[in-house]
Amino acid sequence: MLIQEVLLVFLFGSFFGWILETLISEIFYDKFRKRGFLQSIYLPAYGFGAIIVLLISYLDINLFYRGLLFLFSLTLLEFISGIFFLNRHIRVWEYDWGYNYKEIVSVYSSLWWLVLALIFYYFIFPEFKTITEILFRYGAIKLFVLLVYLTMIVDSITKFRKLFS
Repeated sequence: MLIQEVLLVFLFGSFFGWILETLISEIFYDKFRKRGFLQSIYLPAYGFGAIIVLLISYLDINLFYRGLLFLFSLTLLEFISGIFFLNRHIRVWEYDWGYNYKEIVSVYSSLWWLVLALIFYYFIFPEFKTITEILFRYGAIKLFVLLVYLTMIVDSITKFRKLFS
Protein backbone atom coordinates (compact mmCIF):
# COMPACT_ATOMS: atom_id res chain seq x y z
CA MET A 1 0.00 0.00 0.00
CA LEU A 2 2.97 2.35 0.47
CA ILE A 3 3.40 2.74 -3.31
CA GLN A 4 -0.21 3.87 -3.71
CA GLU A 5 0.23 6.29 -0.80
CA VAL A 6 3.39 7.70 -2.36
CA LEU A 7 1.64 8.14 -5.72
CA LEU A 8 -1.28 10.04 -4.19
CA VAL A 9 0.86 12.02 -1.74
CA PHE A 10 3.03 13.25 -4.61
CA LEU A 11 -0.01 14.35 -6.61
CA PHE A 12 -1.66 15.93 -3.59
CA GLY A 13 1.52 17.71 -2.50
CA SER A 14 2.28 18.97 -6.03
CA PHE A 15 -1.21 20.35 -6.54
CA PHE A 16 -1.52 21.72 -2.99
CA GLY A 17 1.86 23.42 -3.41
CA TRP A 18 0.72 25.08 -6.63
CA ILE A 19 -2.46 26.34 -4.94
CA LEU A 20 -0.47 27.60 -1.96
CA GLU A 21 2.09 29.41 -4.14
CA THR A 22 -0.67 30.92 -6.27
CA LEU A 23 -2.50 32.21 -3.19
CA ILE A 24 0.71 33.67 -1.79
CA SER A 25 1.36 35.37 -5.14
CA GLU A 26 -2.16 36.82 -5.13
CA ILE A 27 -1.84 38.07 -1.56
CA PHE A 28 1.65 39.59 -1.78
CA TYR A 29 1.82 40.66 -5.42
CA ASP A 30 -1.89 41.28 -6.17
CA LYS A 31 -1.65 39.36 -9.43
CA PHE A 32 -1.47 35.88 -10.81
CA ARG A 33 2.11 34.81 -11.43
CA LYS A 34 3.00 31.53 -13.06
CA ARG A 35 4.63 29.41 -10.42
CA GLY A 36 7.27 26.80 -11.00
CA PHE A 37 9.26 25.47 -13.91
CA LEU A 38 6.63 23.30 -15.59
CA GLN A 39 3.51 24.36 -17.50
CA SER A 40 0.68 22.65 -15.64
CA ILE A 41 -0.93 23.34 -12.27
CA TYR A 42 1.45 21.45 -10.02
CA LEU A 43 4.80 22.01 -8.37
CA PRO A 44 6.75 18.75 -8.10
CA ALA A 45 9.04 20.17 -5.39
CA TYR A 46 6.06 20.15 -3.03
CA GLY A 47 5.20 16.62 -4.18
CA PHE A 48 8.70 15.36 -3.41
CA GLY A 49 8.58 17.21 -0.10
CA ALA A 50 5.28 15.51 0.73
CA ILE A 51 6.84 12.11 -0.03
CA ILE A 52 9.74 12.93 2.29
CA VAL A 53 7.29 13.90 5.04
CA LEU A 54 5.32 10.69 4.46
CA LEU A 55 8.42 8.50 4.69
CA ILE A 56 9.66 10.29 7.81
CA SER A 57 6.22 9.87 9.38
CA TYR A 58 6.76 6.09 9.30
CA LEU A 59 9.87 6.37 11.48
CA ASP A 60 9.49 5.55 15.16
CA ILE A 61 11.17 8.66 16.60
CA ASN A 62 10.07 11.39 18.97
CA LEU A 63 8.62 14.69 17.75
CA PHE A 64 11.78 16.72 18.33
CA TYR A 65 13.93 14.47 16.10
CA ARG A 66 11.10 14.12 13.59
CA GLY A 67 10.90 17.93 13.39
CA LEU A 68 14.66 18.22 12.89
CA LEU A 69 14.49 15.58 10.18
CA PHE A 70 11.62 17.43 8.47
CA LEU A 71 13.53 20.72 8.69
CA PHE A 72 16.84 19.33 7.44
CA SER A 73 15.53 17.07 4.67
CA LEU A 74 13.10 19.61 3.18
CA THR A 75 15.72 22.37 3.27
CA LEU A 76 18.16 19.99 1.59
CA LEU A 77 15.57 19.19 -1.10
CA GLU A 78 15.06 22.91 -1.75
CA PHE A 79 18.82 23.52 -1.79
CA ILE A 80 19.56 20.70 -4.26
CA SER A 81 16.68 21.76 -6.52
CA GLY A 82 17.75 25.40 -6.37
CA ILE A 83 21.39 24.61 -7.20
CA PHE A 84 20.30 22.33 -10.07
CA PHE A 85 18.33 25.14 -11.71
CA LEU A 86 20.82 27.87 -10.78
CA ASN A 87 23.60 25.92 -12.53
CA ARG A 88 21.43 26.06 -15.66
CA HIS A 89 20.92 29.82 -15.23
CA ILE A 90 17.27 29.40 -14.28
CA ARG A 91 15.92 31.05 -11.18
CA VAL A 92 12.66 29.29 -10.30
CA TRP A 93 12.38 31.08 -6.94
CA GLU A 94 14.40 33.55 -4.95
CA TYR A 95 14.46 34.55 -1.33
CA ASP A 96 15.80 38.07 -1.30
CA TRP A 97 14.72 38.60 2.30
CA GLY A 98 16.05 37.37 5.60
CA TYR A 99 19.02 35.13 6.08
CA ASN A 100 19.53 33.25 2.84
CA TYR A 101 22.10 31.39 0.80
CA LYS A 102 22.29 32.42 -2.87
CA GLU A 103 18.61 33.34 -2.54
CA ILE A 104 17.64 29.65 -2.95
CA VAL A 105 17.26 28.70 0.72
CA SER A 106 16.58 30.85 3.73
CA VAL A 107 15.97 30.46 7.42
CA TYR A 108 12.39 31.64 6.95
CA SER A 109 11.66 29.24 4.10
CA SER A 110 13.09 26.37 6.15
CA LEU A 111 10.79 27.26 9.03
CA TRP A 112 7.90 27.45 6.56
CA TRP A 113 8.73 23.91 5.34
CA LEU A 114 8.76 22.72 8.94
CA VAL A 115 5.31 24.21 9.57
CA LEU A 116 3.92 22.64 6.38
CA ALA A 117 5.47 19.29 7.28
CA LEU A 118 3.88 19.37 10.74
CA ILE A 119 0.50 20.27 9.23
CA PHE A 120 0.80 17.32 6.85
CA TYR A 121 1.99 15.02 9.62
CA TYR A 122 -0.74 15.88 12.12
CA PHE A 123 -3.75 16.76 10.00
CA ILE A 124 -3.44 15.10 6.59
CA PHE A 125 -1.46 11.88 6.90
CA PRO A 126 -3.38 10.28 9.77
CA GLU A 127 -6.34 9.75 7.44
CA PHE A 128 -4.41 9.44 4.21
CA LYS A 129 -3.85 5.69 4.39
CA THR A 130 -7.59 5.07 4.79
CA ILE A 131 -8.43 7.49 1.99
CA THR A 132 -5.85 5.82 -0.27
CA GLU A 133 -7.32 2.38 0.39
CA ILE A 134 -10.82 3.61 -0.41
CA LEU A 135 -9.81 5.50 -3.56
CA PHE A 136 -7.72 2.71 -5.07
CA ARG A 137 -10.63 0.28 -4.86
CA TYR A 138 -12.12 2.05 -7.86
CA GLY A 139 -10.71 1.64 -11.34
CA ALA A 140 -11.64 5.19 -12.33
CA ILE A 141 -9.28 6.62 -9.69
CA LYS A 142 -6.46 4.41 -10.92
CA LEU A 143 -7.07 5.63 -14.46
CA PHE A 144 -7.23 9.25 -13.29
CA VAL A 145 -3.94 8.93 -11.38
CA LEU A 146 -2.34 7.30 -14.42
CA LEU A 147 -3.54 10.10 -16.72
CA VAL A 148 -2.31 12.81 -14.35
CA TYR A 149 1.09 11.14 -14.11
CA LEU A 150 1.30 10.81 -17.89
CA THR A 151 0.53 14.52 -18.20
CA MET A 152 3.23 15.35 -15.66
CA ILE A 153 5.76 13.14 -17.45
CA VAL A 154 5.07 14.70 -20.85
CA ASP A 155 5.28 18.20 -19.34
CA SER A 156 8.56 17.35 -17.59
CA ILE A 157 10.15 15.74 -20.66
CA THR A 158 9.18 18.72 -22.81
CA LYS A 159 10.67 21.26 -20.40
CA PHE A 160 13.84 19.27 -19.68
CA ARG A 161 14.48 18.69 -23.39
CA LYS A 162 14.47 22.46 -23.85
CA LEU A 163 16.69 22.86 -20.80
CA PHE A 164 19.35 20.41 -21.97
CA SER A 165 19.31 21.19 -25.70
